[in-house]
Amino acid sequence: MQPEQPELYDVARRTCHDEGFPWTDPRTNVTYPPPRDCPTGCASRILVQHVEHAEIDEHDAIAHTAFYLLGCPTCRTVSAFPESNLMFVTPRQRRALHLELAADGWWLPL
Repeated sequence: MQPEQPELYDVARRTCHDEGFPWTDPRTNVTYPPPRDCPTGCASRILVQHVEHAEIDEHDAIAHTAFYLLGCPTCRTVSAFPESNLMFVTPRQRRALHLELAADGWWLPL
């Protein structure tokens, strides 16, 4: 059995949206409509969540980072600030964060 590759979900979502179709995340069963041209250009972001303790090392309980998740209320896409801190998060932690946000209708690209 091969390990899951979360990047393939992003490819599937982009492909469906490029063709104008909605995409349903099979992990969460949340359907994302194809993005409209965001009239705000994602310039108006709101605070979605403050992640105060995200693990960066599965073997070290003390190693962690913190960041803010900002989302565009129009296209429902989330980004991290500072973005570099999200890059340190373990794949398991990032997937859990992605699923938590998806349950509320937000999209955090993996």
